[in-house]
Formats: sequence, C-alpha cells, structure tokens
Amino acid sequence: MISDSTFRRLYKETKKYKHVSDDILNILSRTIGYKHFQDFCEYLSSSGIKDSELSCGDNYIKADELAVGDRIYIAWLPDRECSLKYLGNYRFEVDEVVNASIVKGDRFSCRCFTQNKCLLVDDLEHDGKRFESYVMGKANGLTCVKKV
Repeated sequence: MISDSTFRRLYKETKKYKHVSDDILNILSRTIGYKHFQDFCEYLSSSGIKDSELSCGDNYIKADELAVGDRIYIAWLPDRECSLKYLGNYRFEVDEVVNASIVKGDRFSCRCFTQNKCLLVDDLEHDGKRFESYVMGKANGLTCVKKV
C-alpha cells in the first residue's frame, strides 16, 4: 500500500516532506515492470525519450525579425488556423481565427514560431482576463508557419 501523502510528495504538493524514499521508487518501478528504480532510469536514458532539446527548425519565424504591423499565419491539428498581427516588443494580436479557443483581439507574447513544434505563448489576454500561458499544437506541433 502507498499512502496518498506519498503520492503528494511525488508530485511536490507537500512542503512537509521533501524526499521520496528509494523503497517507494522501487515499488512504483516494479508495478510497471522494472526490477527497481535504477532499471527504470536506465530505460529512460536509452529509450531516446527527451524532456528537452535544442531546436533549429527549418521553418520558423522569429519575432525580433518582424516589423510592427507584419502578419503571420499559423495552423495546427485538427483544423485550427490563426492570423496574427505583430505589435512590437514580442507582442501579437489575433487578427483572424478558425476553430480555436483564442479569439480575435486576444493578445500574447511570443519570441519564435517553429513548424512541427508546439507553440507556448506567454501573458495571454483573453476574454478580459490574463493567463500565464497558452499552448497551441501541443500533441503534433504547428502544421504551418508563414509570413503573409
């Protein structure tokens, strides 16, 4: 048995305990088919699964290469489309949008749009509220990035 407080420790939801014991990590690793936690870590290292990578996409648009008033078009699956106007200082305004949660007039900050990568924007102004971030193309990335 694993207590709920142990799971909270795993997800950093408690400040009372800062460490998860090796025994718990080994038990959890065994439940998913590994001998112990070290075997699970070795699998992750050898599997090619990465939590970070350097990105040098072929098709990208950098905000600092745009002039105020420039427009770009982005799309993502399944059928989302968005035209954006550059406002300067890494800020964009949604000009037109199809099938997405953001709406015309929304504003956000972004430094770079890269095809085949998800787009994480900052400081989204939407529906009279401010949101720290918004992700587009989370599963498959942007399918189209172009200056119009």
